[in-house]
Amino acid sequence: MDTVTKLALANDKKNRTRSILVIISICITTMLLTAIATVGYGMVKSNRVNAGELYGSYYGSFNGVDKNQLKEMKLRSEFTEIGTMAVLGTTDSDGKLRYADDVSLEMTNMSGKLTKGSFPKEGNEIAATPSFFKSCGIENPRLGETVKVNYRRNLSTPYGEETFVISGMIKEEKESVIPNLSAFVSKEYYQEKVSEESRTYIAYFRLDKSVDINADNGEETLKELAKKCGVDTKAVSDNYAYLMWALDPGLETMAVCIVIMFAVVLLSIVVIYNIFQVGIVQKVQEYGKVRALGATRKQMKTLIWREGMFLGLVGIPAGLVLGYGTAEGFFAWLMKLSEESTHIHRIEVSLFSPTVLLAVALICFLTVWASLKKPMKTVANISPVEAMRYQEENSKKEKKGIRKGKKDISVLGLTRANLASRKKRTVQTIVTMGLSCVLFVVMANFAGNMDAEYDAKKSVESGKFEIALDYSMNDTAYPENNLESILQENPIDEELIKNIQQIEGVKEVKTRPVLLLKTTDKNGKEAKAYQSIEVLDREAFEWEKEQGSTMGTLDYEKASKNDEIIYGWSYWWDETGLKMGEKTSFILADGTESKTMDSVVRGSFGAVDTDWVMTEDTYEKLGFQAPTWFKVWVDCEKDMEKNVEAELKELLSEKEHLQMQSYEQALKISENSILMMKTMSYSLTAMIAVISFLNMANTLITSVVIRKQEFGMLQAIGMTDRQLNMSLQAEGIIFTIGTVIVAMLVGVPAGYGVFRYGRANGWLGLYKYHLPIKELLVLIVFLVVFQVILSLVLTRSQKKESLVERISYQG
Repeated sequence: MDTVTKLALANDKKNRTRSILVIISICITTMLLTAIATVGYGMVKSNRVNAGELYGSYYGSFNGVDKNQLKEMKLRSEFTEIGTMAVLGTTDSDGKLRYADDVSLEMTNMSGKLTKGSFPKEGNEIAATPSFFKSCGIENPRLGETVKVNYRRNLSTPYGEETFVISGMIKEEKESVIPNLSAFVSKEYYQEKVSEESRTYIAYFRLDKSVDINADNGEETLKELAKKCGVDTKAVSDNYAYLMWALDPGLETMAVCIVIMFAVVLLSIVVIYNIFQVGIVQKVQEYGKVRALGATRKQMKTLIWREGMFLGLVGIPAGLVLGYGTAEGFFAWLMKLSEESTHIHRIEVSLFSPTVLLAVALICFLTVWASLKKPMKTVANISPVEAMRYQEENSKKEKKGIRKGKKDISVLGLTRANLASRKKRTVQTIVTMGLSCVLFVVMANFAGNMDAEYDAKKSVESGKFEIALDYSMNDTAYPENNLESILQENPIDEELIKNIQQIEGVKEVKTRPVLLLKTTDKNGKEAKAYQSIEVLDREAFEWEKEQGSTMGTLDYEKASKNDEIIYGWSYWWDETGLKMGEKTSFILADGTESKTMDSVVRGSFGAVDTDWVMTEDTYEKLGFQAPTWFKVWVDCEKDMEKNVEAELKELLSEKEHLQMQSYEQALKISENSILMMKTMSYSLTAMIAVISFLNMANTLITSVVIRKQEFGMLQAIGMTDRQLNMSLQAEGIIFTIGTVIVAMLVGVPAGYGVFRYGRANGWLGLYKYHLPIKELLVLIVFLVVFQVILSLVLTRSQKKESLVERISYQG
């Protein structure tokens, strides 16, 4: 062992307190980086292994494929597996009867949902969910039992009753709000009921390895294949999640992941640099003594480098072990939460990756090396005399750091003087602490603005219950199910509204009218079928406009003044052949009378419940005799909800073509989804925020250790323990205030940007922005409490040593 190495080890041992602080700093930072990297690796690996189970193992699907197109697909070498599924018909309870071959059942994960028996193989066998059998009148279905199903092929055929034999039971999610009315029949039965020329399928497929496909180019690649097979490109659907996790996330996805990882790593590097710098820079005087004994500049650099690396050799391995253990526990909890939410069992994966651990270790060693660069340069460039006289920041160029004497000085003045003498260190600490908290502030702006009530309002727009018409538009076999016939019957009449208002506990009843609409061309020729148009008041108009994906300039005042109408689905705009701003003639009807209106199509909403929208003012100008209601919202007292719900069900029991849903049900679904998102977001940011708290702790502890002699002398001339504690508390408060300011200045604008992006892209529950006061208060309170406790601990640690020991302390 050479002299420099021995001296480096001796320095580490001599400065035991500061060495322990640096080791702890490196250890905890390494632990956090290891935990973040390992959990990220585990999520990617788990999603890759479980991609097929979670999302299905097919690359994509073509809808409405006939036998010739299917034959062409089978002839092409790009397709390695093709499975087919077809819809046989719809039951009178809106259940679906399907046929599916073994390949499609496997690729869509339906085969794994079979709990008893088997899927239909021949004749009139049927496999379905318990809810399906319940809708057919069988509460406790058994294998081999017969069930009568009333279904029809399409809207142009009548219902017919058929008898099936139960061959299998399909799993149904326990907490599903909407019952799963799925059922499967045999190939033999499907071919018997559907003529060969009428058969169309959904073709699920996997592709050969030679096809260059990933999550980024998936849709375009599949559309190209569809063209080659004669399939309409509009019938193409890619399994994006499977392509991303099982194959290749694509450059765009990878770029996002790399940016996030780089931000986390960069933040950690900056923080650990500041922590290490605070500990190292205080030992420059010791190095000056070594330099005075004849050490060269290169030897001085080597000495500092080895001293730091020895501390890293202790802290980094310990951090890797602790970080991996933390990641194991957190990941297990995360997977459990995911399974409870999705009800899908995940295959367990090992988080251990030598590559990940080595990469984290390398990053941490590079960080330690970067932290040593400045002290190495400082000590190597100054003379022995300057090194021995060195005081942090008090170089020839920085005389402002020298504290000026005063006749009287208060505790606050002493605190200000201490911080002023170390301005650079103080600013570095505040900035790095603030940056450590930026990610928390950004996540708080994102997760804190997730509004479960807003998300639930998309399902139940107002009140506690929604009653709406359940209708078709072009049911030729049962025209009584069409909106035209239902409006003639008018199930939501004035009597029903009056009866709802009289229910005990009901506070308010809101309604929305609906009409039938036919377009006419320039020659006065009417369209073949009616469409639907709902009437929006100003509040509802603005609500729909705020949902995004709109087209054109949508203004309630102008639309009312000029009697303009708005198309309801911007996604289908191009298929309508409409031209924005073009004047068109319409025929409007309420089931009993019709009116003609010339209007301008001003634009389109993103997605509403009808084909078209008009304003309430325009509707009133038309002068229909009696309103035909489309939806009714019922609000009631909180403690009367169950009673009101029961009364509403009783009122609707004898009514047809009406459906009711509860706001509480919709809210529960939204709350569960948002809870999972918030848990994941805050768990990650909490781990990052620990670095900030560690940074402040290290700064305060190092400050106390360095000034132990100074504090001893001050107490020897009358400074009390209370005043010492107040001084340390004041320093902590200044660090806390600075941290919060930096975090807000950077984090709030960045967080607002994330919110706006998520809002524009329809992220869960994002609607109106508000500063997440509660989340930010939690951060501030935690910082304050942490520094108060730390100051008390430091004050007590000082009292354990006598004044003589403190005064004689030499660092």
